[in-house]
Amino acid sequence: MGRLLKAFFFKLSRDLTFRITLIIGAVMAVAISLLYFGMQKFLLDELGGGVEGVKLVCGQMMFTTSMSPVQNYGLVIPINLIIFTCLEFSQGTIRNKIIAGNSKFKIYASLYVTGLVFALSLLSVYILICTGFGAIFGGFNLKDNVFNVLGMSLSGATGVRYTVEYMLKMALICVLTYSFIVSATIFFAALFRSIGPCIPVIIILLLALYYAVSISQAVALFLEEDKAETLLNVFRIIDPFYAISASESEGAEPIYHQINDEVMIEYQYYITKMNDVTFYAGIGNNLIYSALFFGFGSLIFAKRDIK
Repeated sequence: MGRLLKAFFFKLSRDLTFRITLIIGAVMAVAISLLYFGMQKFLLDELGGGVEGVKLVCGQMMFTTSMSPVQNYGLVIPINLIIFTCLEFSQGTIRNKIIAGNSKFKIYASLYVTGLVFALSLLSVYILICTGFGAIFGGFNLKDNVFNVLGMSLSGATGVRYTVEYMLKMALICVLTYSFIVSATIFFAALFRSIGPCIPVIIILLLALYYAVSISQAVALFLEEDKAETLLNVFRIIDPFYAISASESEGAEPIYHQINDEVMIEYQYYITKMNDVTFYAGIGNNLIYSALFFGFGSLIFAKRDIK
């Protein structure tokens, strides 16, 4: 196992796909930060020079939003992991590892471990750059209120205030979510052993899980409170993307700002949170799905011939 991991790190250090993906992530992180900063300057300046303590971009906001598994950089990671893994089969690397005496289970386990390193390395760089530029453009102050850009208008706006607890929970859930993504990606890459069918399957799976969260929350708005909570609890348990994608908050706090003699804007702030059911369900389902994909994948891999 140690030799397999050592061989992977040597290959990764020289892999062009990994380097290109890393550069793409860095460019996207800078571009998104600049976009939010430009919107902040334009919108708030148009409203009379800005409002103290109100931001459209900041370090804490960029830290949490950059973890999304399908938005911005999210889909780039599993797609490139598919390419990287499938090339292991098409170039004969897997066959050579078997000839060298490595067991199929160890080879599959090394694919998962190295895939996790691959994904978390790319994601970590992306998050760090996003957070760094967010802090440069808007600071990193948890007392600041961060606008929901899409919900802002001259008549009012909604925003959130981040907490340390929420950010720590998000970081843990993010790692576990990408563990599931890697496990599923390696499963399908080892099953199909071809880039063509594997990429659409993974994209459809991830998008379906992500948008199921939004749909469940939208449907819940039209249900009675007890039925809505039951529906959301079901999705909290079965959907591994719920914890990292769901929008949960508490404590609306209306604040009024006089921008000029004619315009009075009401800002309504919420405190971000992740309730206990969402948090523990997110830990549990991501671990279970990761184990299932890994278990079935290793069994199928062990029984199939390698050409």
